[in-house]
Amino acid sequence: MSQTVAKPFRRNKALATGMLVAMGAMFLATFLVPEPTTWVLFLRAVAEAGMIGGLADWFAVEALFRHPLRIPIPHTALLPKSKNRVATNIGDFITEHFLKPDLIRQKLLDLNAAAALSGWLLSPGNAGLISQKTSLVLKSSLLETGASEPPVFFKSMLRNLLMRPKREIFISQMIGKLMASELRGAMTDFALRSVRDLLDDNRETFTNVVQERSRWWIASTADRRLSKMLIDEMIGLIDDLLIRDSSWRQKLDEALTGFATDPKQSMTLSKTIQTLLLNLIESEEFDEIVATFIRGLKRSLDEDLAGEGGQTIAFIESTLLSVAHKLEASPADMQALNEGLSSAAGELVERLSSTASSFIATTIQNWDEHTLITLIEEQVGSDLQFIRMNGTLLGGFIGGVLFFSSEFFLQFV
Repeated sequence: MSQTVAKPFRRNKALATGMLVAMGAMFLATFLVPEPTTWVLFLRAVAEAGMIGGLADWFAVEALFRHPLRIPIPHTALLPKSKNRVATNIGDFITEHFLKPDLIRQKLLDLNAAAALSGWLLSPGNAGLISQKTSLVLKSSLLETGASEPPVFFKSMLRNLLMRPKREIFISQMIGKLMASELRGAMTDFALRSVRDLLDDNRETFTNVVQERSRWWIASTADRRLSKMLIDEMIGLIDDLLIRDSSWRQKLDEALTGFATDPKQSMTLSKTIQTLLLNLIESEEFDEIVATFIRGLKRSLDEDLAGEGGQTIAFIESTLLSVAHKLEASPADMQALNEGLSSAAGELVERLSSTASSFIATTIQNWDEHTLITLIEEQVGSDLQFIRMNGTLLGGFIGGVLFFSSEFFLQFV
């Protein structure tokens, strides 16, 4: 029993017992008077009724937790006997009246959790502490992850992202933003160089294809000259396209812009990219790509965390501080985070309410009788002693009233 709860419980229990003993002592003392007066008889009646009231309420309080005087009287030791039912009722009561999604959401909004979080992160040392703990957890998680787990995780995550409703609209919007950004020129150059290298490195393959598909009466030497000419012309065209201020490149840029801004063409491209990505994440090559990435990440993280001036901890700390400053400077962002946190907490409570009820009930059911009695007495035992005190006082008062009432009516008999 905790010390802060035990002291008032023991004090009130001793006081209630002392009052009962005082009534008993007063009752016995009245028999020591040889010729008791009316007032002595009055005190005897008060003490007698007070003892009855105090003993009755002592029995009632004691019967909740154990057998009074260790005598197995029926309908006593109610809590130990009804432990399973009490455990279920407590679990249901807490989940029904406290773990309510709407109540949790509103409470978090009232607490302004986002402001508390940003203020805590901006306090000296807190962001650094979190960054260190986060980097260690990240390292431990990567080291303990099995070889097949990362690909499975990334597959599931990417599949869910790609299969969300209206995901092709999002991809289309990203294509439009990409075409309007500074990366457009670099990506176009990369694609053109890739095609150029493909043609130049596979001249013999293309020549064989031309020969296989040409008419039988055309000489092979003519096929080879035609194949070489076509490849050279295509490479020359790509070289012209790689010159960004050339007329060919301007026409290509106009065509790409028109393709990206045309809703129909853009949606077709989005669906194609979505299908290609879904096929990619289901392939064995994806597993190897992810596994290679994870191995490299583990190695880099080990090397970075091994030294004192690692970039990982500094990056996490700067990111946390940046987020905290942004929240502090933007009431709209803080409100959005508060709403997000409250909504997430509400959904979590809604999903776990039945589990929480079962967990509370199972935990209480697993307690032994001594633990159950001790923990409940910690919470309500001190207040229950007032029932004993009031029973003793009320019994004495009623005894006194009945005594004077009987004396009054005897005068008229």
